[in-house]
Amino acid sequence: MERLRIGFVGSGFVARFHAQAFASVRNAEITAIMTRDASKGSELATFCQSLGVGNPTVYTDVRELARDPNVDAIWFLAPNYVRVELIEAIADEVKSGLAQLSGLAVEKPLARNLREARQILQAVS
Repeated sequence: MERLRIGFVGSGFVARFHAQAFASVRNAEITAIMTRDASKGSELATFCQSLGVGNPTVYTDVRELARDPNVDAIWFLAPNYVRVELIEAIADEVKSGLAQLSGLAVEKPLARNLREARQILQAVS
């Protein structure tokens, strides 16, 4: 079975818990992290290495992460207030053919309200 290569969007508090959980996931590794704070991304990348769950590349642009050929799916862990903006950017990269992703998992909640949830659904449909 091939390994599933995961890109994290977000590098904060909850991302550390998800990285720890990946220690129990077979055939998956964290290959990239997107964060607006490169130093936090580097800290999370080092943490991932220490756990043996990957050696992720750190990006500060979500479009670059989405285009990374070493990312099969995105684990979305960024704060609620940036979800629509970043998920729309990821969807644009996929629709343009510049990104080849198998999936997108979103840490709950999907959105802050029904309007934003509909925007996200529209973007990924």
